[in-house]
Amino acid sequence: MTPMPGFQRLIDQLQAYKKKYYLNQLLRGSIISVLLLLVAYLVFSSLEYSLRFSSPMRAVLFFAFLALLIGMVGTFVVLPILRLLDNRRQLSSEEAAQQIGTYFPEVGDKLLNTLQLSGLSADQNALIQASIEQRSQELGVFTFTDAIPLSQNQRYLKYLSIPFSVAILLWIFFPQLLRDGSTRIIQYQQDFVPVAPFQFQVTNNSLTAFRNEDFKLSLALTGSALPDAVYMEANGRRLKMIATGGGQFEHTFSKIQQDIDFRFEAAGFSSAKNSISVVNRPNLKNFNVRLDYPNYLGKSSDRLANVGNLQVPQGTRITWQFNTLDADSLQLSFESQSENLILQPSGNQLFEYQNSFLETEQYGITLFNEFSANREEISYLLDVIPDEYPTISLDQFQDTTLYQYVILGGNIADDHGLTELLLRYRITEAGQEPIERFETVSLNLNTTQISQSYYERWAVDTFNLEEGDKLEYYLQVFDNDGVNGRKATRTGQYTFALPSTEEIEENLDRIAQQTEGQLDKTLQQAQQLREKLKENQERLQGKNNLDWRDQNQLQQMLEQREQLEEAIQQMQEQLKENNLQQSTFNEPSPELQQKMENLQELLDEVLDPETKAMWEELKRLLEEQADKEQIQDMVEDLNRSEKNLEEELDRTLELFKRFQAEMQLENALDKLNELQEQQEELSEETGDENSETDDSSSENEGDQENQESGDEQSDSESNEENQNSDSQDNSESEEGSEEDSKESEGDEQSQGEENNPSDNQEDSSNEDEDSESQESESSESDQQNGQESTPKSDEQLRQEQEQLQKDFEEVQEELDKFRKMNQDLDRPNPVQDTFDEEQEIQKQQQNSEQQLQQGQRQQSQQSQQNATQQMQQMQDKLEQTQGGMSMQQMQENLDNLRDIVDNLVKLSFNQEELMQDFREVQLRDPRIVELSQRQLKLADDSEIIEDSLLSLASRVFQIQSFVTRELNSMNDHMDKTVEDLRDRNFNQALSEQQFAMTSMNNLALLLDDVLEQMQQQMAQAMGMGSGSGSGQGQDQSDGSGGDIGKLQEQLNQQIQDLKQSGKSGRELSEELAKLAAEQERLRQAMKRLQQMSNGTPGGEQLGGELSEIMQQMEETETDLVNKRLTEELIERQKQMTTRLLEAEKALREQDMEEEREGERASAYDRLVPEAFEEYIRAKEKEIELLKSVPLQLNPYYKKEVSDYFKRLNDN
Repeated sequence: MTPMPGFQRLIDQLQAYKKKYYLNQLLRGSIISVLLLLVAYLVFSSLEYSLRFSSPMRAVLFFAFLALLIGMVGTFVVLPILRLLDNRRQLSSEEAAQQIGTYFPEVGDKLLNTLQLSGLSADQNALIQASIEQRSQELGVFTFTDAIPLSQNQRYLKYLSIPFSVAILLWIFFPQLLRDGSTRIIQYQQDFVPVAPFQFQVTNNSLTAFRNEDFKLSLALTGSALPDAVYMEANGRRLKMIATGGGQFEHTFSKIQQDIDFRFEAAGFSSAKNSISVVNRPNLKNFNVRLDYPNYLGKSSDRLANVGNLQVPQGTRITWQFNTLDADSLQLSFESQSENLILQPSGNQLFEYQNSFLETEQYGITLFNEFSANREEISYLLDVIPDEYPTISLDQFQDTTLYQYVILGGNIADDHGLTELLLRYRITEAGQEPIERFETVSLNLNTTQISQSYYERWAVDTFNLEEGDKLEYYLQVFDNDGVNGRKATRTGQYTFALPSTEEIEENLDRIAQQTEGQLDKTLQQAQQLREKLKENQERLQGKNNLDWRDQNQLQQMLEQREQLEEAIQQMQEQLKENNLQQSTFNEPSPELQQKMENLQELLDEVLDPETKAMWEELKRLLEEQADKEQIQDMVEDLNRSEKNLEEELDRTLELFKRFQAEMQLENALDKLNELQEQQEELSEETGDENSETDDSSSENEGDQENQESGDEQSDSESNEENQNSDSQDNSESEEGSEEDSKESEGDEQSQGEENNPSDNQEDSSNEDEDSESQESESSESDQQNGQESTPKSDEQLRQEQEQLQKDFEEVQEELDKFRKMNQDLDRPNPVQDTFDEEQEIQKQQQNSEQQLQQGQRQQSQQSQQNATQQMQQMQDKLEQTQGGMSMQQMQENLDNLRDIVDNLVKLSFNQEELMQDFREVQLRDPRIVELSQRQLKLADDSEIIEDSLLSLASRVFQIQSFVTRELNSMNDHMDKTVEDLRDRNFNQALSEQQFAMTSMNNLALLLDDVLEQMQQQMAQAMGMGSGSGSGQGQDQSDGSGGDIGKLQEQLNQQIQDLKQSGKSGRELSEELAKLAAEQERLRQAMKRLQQMSNGTPGGEQLGGELSEIMQQMEETETDLVNKRLTEELIERQKQMTTRLLEAEKALREQDMEEEREGERASAYDRLVPEAFEEYIRAKEKEIELLKSVPLQLNPYYKKEVSDYFKRLNDN
């Protein structure tokens, strides 16, 4: 195909037209887009600024503007550009030709036809091509681009200028309209509040809340004018906020669960929207604790759920397992650890930790996640209970009577268990330093009980302690601590030491004074009680009924009687203590020992059961509000009974004083005897030639002899004076001759020594040889004993003599004390004067000390010998005083008792005769007056007998208390007889006479037995009762020889013989009285048998048998006194004798067993304190209770049981 240049130019112009066409569209579209968008901007901004649309409406405006923008730009800008750049997207040439033909009429359809011709096949003829070229050249004159005038777009610019000018004006004068409106539309999601005269400011640091927790939203208003109320819109609800003052407002969201959108509104203004975000805190869901206790506790492991405050024993291994929610890590903080422990989960939010603890501490649990920790630290207390030290209490009692044992008792306890209880002690000898080592004795304890009591009687007499030795001891208990090792607790250290001789004497004096004071105080109480009885008796006699004052007085009297009984019981125990101390340390003579026992027996029988029963009856009558007559009679009876108590206490006090005086004299004699032996030993040491340091050979021996003879002469004169004072002239001459012979012998001896010096040398050589042999033996002994004896110097001898002077002064003090005690007696004993001997002893001892100080040993020895002789004389006088006092008093007492018995028998016969006379007379017989006067005379005689017997009883220990009770009974019946006769109540008088005569007979029997005992005692004291006599007397009194059965058989035969004799009258009465007295004596022996059997194996059964036998004996006495010799009496005597022989057989078997065991201090076993006896009983009871407790108890319950027993013991 041939080229067509014109057509090509035509095509180029056509292409230029297309580009300008699209360029024109682009320019016009841009102006229109800007115009429309600016108008929309102004409209939308003005509407938003004015109407303040909600967020959704602003979203509509925003997206509408955005759609308009996209549509306008896409249609009027983007699309023309794309077509401008891409020819394929442009309009076709034919369309362009039509548009050009339209614009240029000259062109018309020419351009379109030309283009259509060019589209024909190339195989067409050249005519077509030439036509095309022609047309092209014709059309070439036109510029196709002119068909699109760009200036036409200027008309759009004037439209654009209007909104543009408006926008510029608004920007200059009202910029907030465009700025705020467009901003709010663009940020359609954000709430924009109207500009107000105040501002909303949220003061919370964060708007993040935690689920299930309260969240407090705080608001602060700032500005020139603040509203009074603020509302909050949240989740479709309008809530009024709480004003807190100063423009501050708040609102609390309770247990917030989800996110919350909110805004504030006040005074028509609203804040921008805001939101609270809700997140999860880490949380502890639950936890478990496993406690593995130390092995020594024997306690199985425990598992606890959700228990944080733990109380565990020391050394327990604790394992925690924490189950959490929303936790990334867990922090454990312990008070004792400086760094906290950070735990990581072992799986499924599970944290685990284990450790052992020894001390109490706080621990905290903190959970963490990406948002925060748990709200507050979870704190717990880990209370670690340390294994406490064991506790021990000690209540000890040292035997201060015989010093043979120490009682140890108390309680031991531990929180978990005990392993050992030890007694540690050491002995420090007198004058030695204490050793450090303590000996150990293991005591019994129950290791299965954590709290228990202990009791131990520790025999310390096995240590053979001597005076000055010291025994120190303490107790130590160990626990079973398996963590820290066994711990021990000990008691305080105690000391046990034997008292010195001075301390023993002071203690004996103190106890004796206390006993005497208690006796005197008790006697005063008895006297006060009897005075009150008399007052009540006199007051009741003038009344018909008892008022409340009377009852109150009687009640006080009952209380006073109870106090008196307690005082007497306390006095009995105190007297036992005194007697035991005296028996142990003073070792009294058998006579004083017997008196001591009698005194104790007398005091033990002061409280008779009959009187006690009467007081109980009075108490019952008062409680039952009995009538006045019964109470008055009971008060009268009690008055008579209390009189006997008062007399017995007075008698006991006097006998105790007498006993103490005799004991004081005996002690003084013992000390004087010991002092005499020491003085004699010192005299021998002073005269020992081996102990002499230097003989003063330079002194004139003749002068020495003269001085010695002068001393002896002065001694002789002093002895003569002493003998003159004793009115013993014959002894004086004999003693003087003996002293002359001694002087002559002394002179001859001294002359012999002067004339035979060779003999002295020989003796001296022999003595040297002896001394050498003694020294060799002494050296051998020293090698064994480590000690050598050396002769004493003059100074040592002088010191010993000085000590003997002090000892003699103590003897004098003892004697002065005896004289004062003797003088305080109602009837003092005669005491020989030893003043001259005491003065001479002091003088000779002083001379001896001075002579030793001057080195004159021979003269000193002579003075010591003189002092020894004077001591012997003084001791002889005191022994004569003691013996004479005993024998003279016994003889006097024996004579008095015989007179009393004789008078009592006469009184009994007179009373019997008077009774017979009363039975024979009638009521109106004039002899009644005479008989009544005779009865009054007998009553006076009975009072005389009473006074004599009470006076004798205050000196005679053998008279028992039941004797004085029988005496009072006799006088009471005599007084009642007189009263009945005065009241003309003769029948009652006869009854009282019978009772009085029965008391007389009983009293005569009792006194006859006492008389026999006193005779035996006097015979023994005079040397007549030794051997078989003493044994026989003992057998009869004690009934231990198996003779009571034989004596009873003899008595039975005498009763039967008397029954068959046919005697009557006075002769029969005398025989019956003797038989009744014999039966009474046998009954008293049986009573002593019963007392001996108490406390022995089978003693209770035997004592019961003996009681029944004594009851039958008493019935026999009553029958004999009342002259009832019947067959029933004879038969009862036979049965009684058979039972008596069987009882004696059983008693002999017991005696054989007791003889195998030997003699024991029975009173000594009594000395366990009453508090410890109660303690032992409580311990035995506790052991019985513990036997019923299962051993497999949980340790907690074991501790509870122990605490329970402890509380019981404390109560």
